[in-house]
Amino acid sequence: MFRILVHLLVVCFLKDLEFGIFLKSRTPWIPLSLEIKEQARLIERLGFHSIWFSNPPSLKSPRFEVWTLLSALASITTEIRLAPLVIPDSFFHPEILARFASSLDVASKGRLEFGIRVWDNEQEQESSKMDIDKFLGRIEILKESLGIICQLWTNETVTYKGKYFKINDAVCRPKPIQKPYPPVTIGDVSNNHVMKLAVQSADRLYFSGSVETCRQQLQKLTQHSSWANRRLQDIEKALFSYIQVEEKEEDLKIRLREAYNLLHVSLPFEDWYRHDRHELMISGTQDECVEKIRELKSLGVNFVIFCFYQVPSPNRLKRIKYQIVDCV
Repeated sequence: MFRILVHLLVVCFLKDLEFGIFLKSRTPWIPLSLEIKEQARLIERLGFHSIWFSNPPSLKSPRFEVWTLLSALASITTEIRLAPLVIPDSFFHPEILARFASSLDVASKGRLEFGIRVWDNEQEQESSKMDIDKFLGRIEILKESLGIICQLWTNETVTYKGKYFKINDAVCRPKPIQKPYPPVTIGDVSNNHVMKLAVQSADRLYFSGSVETCRQQLQKLTQHSSWANRRLQDIEKALFSYIQVEEKEEDLKIRLREAYNLLHVSLPFEDWYRHDRHELMISGTQDECVEKIRELKSLGVNFVIFCFYQVPSPNRLKRIKYQIVDCV
């Protein structure tokens, strides 16, 4: 009884959770009957905080270019915040990124959420075989990139000479509407080096995975925030997670097998199912999913970004809103 009372008190005094929706922008994923614009309008009507897209990892990737896509959505929405999740830091020069982001913030009347990450190649991320020196170099690239971008957003001219970037009297106009600049999200922070950078430089950081994964990462975050002399409550904590709500285990397995067949995963289905179910997802019945998200809130998570293995139908988006978000 005492533990339940403590849990309720903690939840009451913590900041309300915000919820965003991540949509895959791979063109083969978008059926003609459910265009991205229709999805964005519905997600806004349902009251979600933001809509997130990732940028192509290479020019060969069959995806919509994220800045063009978000600019189009800015013209047909009025409230929902627009977010790249997340910009590969070495895909564009930071001066170009600063201009793109600032222009979108103005065009959307101050609705940009700016996301940035280390990885710029999905195959390297999946293989996890990158040379450590190369990886640490990319963290330094991210650090320099973000520093330049923030300076361009706030200063009239910027001159910078670093290890990876050099600019002279660079200008970014128009300036962002949001002051001093749009909120910055850094992810995925499961790596200690990325987490340290996020604690130093980000307004928000995100973890990927399950509630248990988030719990473990938050313990590390407490240590890093102490080291960086920054209050933990000043950093928004987000979880990026797949979600699958089914009332029966067999129905959950059927839906995930459908996703498995689309993904062309090399693992046998049962191994993939056990891994993704427990390591990457919020899944189960309505009550189970609601309880997991309440647990996230009690841990200090401020934000949840839902992702889907398959293009979410309107009914599925509504179900997530009315049966999960509204019940937390």
